[in-house]
Amino acid sequence: MSGLTAFPLEWELDTLGWMMGIPHDATPEACTEFVRWITIVRDGLHDTYGRYPWLAYGTDWLAFAHIVLAITFVGPSALRSTTSGSSNSD
Repeated sequence: MSGLTAFPLEWELDTLGWMMGIPHDATPEACTEFVRWITIVRDGLHDTYGRYPWLAYGTDWLAFAHIVLAITFVGPSALRSTTSGSSNSD
């Protein structure tokens, strides 16, 4: 599951802010504790991705690698669980 959460960081924080009722133009100084932290991180990602959009690719590729590795191990894991239950009494 770790790879699935790394894809859309900016979208995730925008959605979290929306669900928490944080306005897009909210300043961290006007917020309290956890909401302040979410606002700072959200604004930081907006600023960073606006100036350096290629940085987002790092999390995309990290997530993609996690998913590919998970899929790679699903087959052998499923095969092992189906063959381990059968007994060979030769």
